[in-house]
Amino acid sequence: MEIQQLRHFLAVSRYGSIGQAAEVLNLSQPGLSRSIRALEDVLGLALFERQARGVALTDHGRQLLRRAELIVNEHDRAIADARSAGSLRSGDVRLGLHDVAQGIGAIGALGGFLDANPMIGLSIDVTAGATLVERVALADLDVAFTLFPPDRRGAEVHFERLFELPCHIYQRRNCARSIQGIKSFSELLDRHWVLSGGMNFRTVFEERLARLGLAPPPQFLQSSSLALTLELILSRDMLTILPLRVAQSPQLAGKLEYCDVQPPGGLPSGGLIYRREALRIPAVAAVAECFRNFSAQFQSG
Repeated sequence: MEIQQLRHFLAVSRYGSIGQAAEVLNLSQPGLSRSIRALEDVLGLALFERQARGVALTDHGRQLLRRAELIVNEHDRAIADARSAGSLRSGDVRLGLHDVAQGIGAIGALGGFLDANPMIGLSIDVTAGATLVERVALADLDVAFTLFPPDRRGAEVHFERLFELPCHIYQRRNCARSIQGIKSFSELLDRHWVLSGGMNFRTVFEERLARLGLAPPPQFLQSSSLALTLELILSRDMLTILPLRVAQSPQLAGKLEYCDVQPPGGLPSGGLIYRREALRIPAVAAVAECFRNFSAQFQSG
């Protein structure tokens, strides 16, 4: 089995078409078909089945997919590490950021880091927490900074808790019904809600309500995008839960009101997600240390 065959397998599985994958890879369609057949011959398994339009993974193909992604990512990472071995502070780091991290100043924390480490290149992907965990597990990201502990951890994924995040319940000013003066969380559950975060955040929220003997709100929207959540609460009479730092940002100054009732459950926490072996790479370890320093300042502030 050759690494190039795995790349070809991943391309065909991604596009669901040998023709389209061949075009992206700049290969002839017969050449790509031969590569896939050679891989199937080595494994003694059929990886794709033909459909009316394109091809689809077989059960064996789906089993190989995750392993193939991990092998190719680790192969590329090993080459990048070897090329940067001459300098402890050089190389490219693939960094993931939780969508809400932008709102608490995490992007700004990288400014000084880049000035101090001009030989380190960063590829930054801003997305939802669940996606970050999966991509770290597949070695597609070296390290991620998230605002909610991931559901999935263990030998391959480690979560390093760095700080707690004060949050409040907010809505836009001048809503039809004010939330100031509300004394009980149950009084807010006949309103419409939108939450920003992964689906696990909604699940945790509903589980906390259930433990209190409370039913979910009548309309409960979930968004992986902080920008969409903010757009909804600024244009509609909806409630949300936001970190205090986000609500105090210039973008939202004077536009929100909050109530003194605390959201159910404890404060959410933020931290780093990584595979332990990734921190052996000096450039990755330097990025992780940058966020540890940011978190210490964030917590003390």
